[in-house]
Amino acid sequence: MTQERPRIVYCTHTNRIIDFVRDGAGETDIQAIARLKGEYGTALTTLPAQEAQARYENSFKTPVQEITAEAFDDALNVLPPEDWRRGRGAESFKCMERIAGAVTSIYVAVANRYFTFNDHIRTPHDQCCERVMAFIAAHPVPTTTAPEAST
Repeated sequence: MTQERPRIVYCTHTNRIIDFVRDGAGETDIQAIARLKGEYGTALTTLPAQEAQARYENSFKTPVQEITAEAFDDALNVLPPEDWRRGRGAESFKCMERIAGAVTSIYVAVANRYFTFNDHIRTPHDQCCERVMAFIAAHPVPTTTAPEAST
């Protein structure tokens, strides 16, 4: 079984693409790691290019977090929004500027609450809404109650 080419030297500690295995020079995966170990340490492995890219991008994805209406509005107005959608009782858009590869900041507004997370730029509006709804279910807004009157 032949290994998929090109092969990438990848650091599992920093989740970064370091270099490539120099096939044209007859370099093996082991030789490539040995060549780079002195500069990058021992947390090196070789991966097919697509897997290395996916791991790198995945390291920039984040969970949903709640933000203020002002932060949502700032993000909407800093650059033209990408894939601005409304539906399912929510509004979402993506920042046109990428964080890494195809990963960008995604913003969702639903029920007067505002959220952001980093994920793939092609994540559909419905999936963005589902992630936020799951976050809302796990993090409901606390209701305030009037203090009890002392007798």
